[in-house]
Amino acid sequence: MADNLVKYLAWKRKRAMFADQSREDNRLVCAVTMLVDGSRMDLNGDGGPARALIAALEEITKRSPFELLAYSLLPDHLNILLAARSAGASLRLFLNEMRLRCHKAYRKAGGKGKLWQEHYIDHTLALSEDLTLAARKMVSVPVEKGLVAKPGDWAYAWMAPKMPW
Repeated sequence: MADNLVKYLAWKRKRAMFADQSREDNRLVCAVTMLVDGSRMDLNGDGGPARALIAALEEITKRSPFELLAYSLLPDHLNILLAARSAGASLRLFLNEMRLRCHKAYRKAGGKGKLWQEHYIDHTLALSEDLTLAARKMVSVPVEKGLVAKPGDWAYAWMAPKMPW
């Protein structure tokens, strides 16, 4: 885990120069990783709590200032790719609301314990980046982790069929 964090921080420093580009034309795209608190989430069996969490995520983004472009839920974390719909969109406020609603849905469906760690990792994507490629990388994480053979086999990953730009 520490090795991955070092690689991530080096990558983020390298990409900091693109941060201003991402706010041009009021467009903002963020990749967010939220870590599961404590033990790993059980994604085996009927997956009721995990499916409830995903349904809550999809529902909140329908009425939020952010459009959901992709997600990948794994036993120890959730990756989401979001695009701001408006200039005044606050990622922090959105994530606080999302965390609360997803946690409630998860617990209501039988999930145990606290769902999210207090902190999350986010980074802004440059407008010059290929959003489809970023989404594909996100939904291929279960393959990289050895959970499935191909991305379409993982029930807890999705990407939008069309990117906003």
